[in-house]
Amino acid sequence: MELSIKELARTGVLPVALATTLAISLSAPGFAPPAAAADLPAAVVHYQFGADDLATGVVADTSGNGLDATPVNGASAALVADADGGTALDLPGGGPSSTGAYLRLPPQILVGQTDLTVSIRVRWAGTTTPWQWIYALGTDTNRYLFSTPYHGEGRLRSAVTVSGGGGEAQVTGSAALPAGVWRTLTVPLDTSADRLPTYLDGAAV
Repeated sequence: MELSIKELARTGVLPVALATTLAISLSAPGFAPPAAAADLPAAVVHYQFGADDLATGVVADTSGNGLDATPVNGASAALVADADGGTALDLPGGGPSSTGAYLRLPPQILVGQTDLTVSIRVRWAGTTTPWQWIYALGTDTNRYLFSTPYHGEGRLRSAVTVSGGGGEAQVTGSAALPAGVWRTLTVPLDTSADRLPTYLDGAAV
């Protein structure tokens, strides 16, 4: 999986791949897809990526909460320009059992939480290998939340489960994530309403 990912915000779990400006906060009732990262509430964690983070192996949490992140296989990652004149982290992809680069977040982010929202600014390379992950959040293969730009039938999908693959609640788009352009993917998990909507640039898919 080849990804350049720029923003993850209002989330709660352990992503497989992230990027340059990362902020995490808790979900609130009455969610509306944010137009920009500035529209998000105060972060539980906030990461600003730079070359030193890859060199030292520690991405400092600048929110003041001390929840530093750890780049995994950071030597295969690189900084690239984003669409807004800043920088993003280019991640060759992969997960815990591969040599691809990703960011491991501290599990303390999730303690005591039920609802959350993942909002991520991403530029996907467009490779068509099925079941790539934009992020994968969870504790094991039975309890997780993920989004893939290109699922087994070539479409964008988000899914959540507490009972493995056979128990997934899924939201599938009509096409794959558009490739080669910056897009904002937002997935709020609302357990009280039993909903997992998925938005692309603020429009429900």
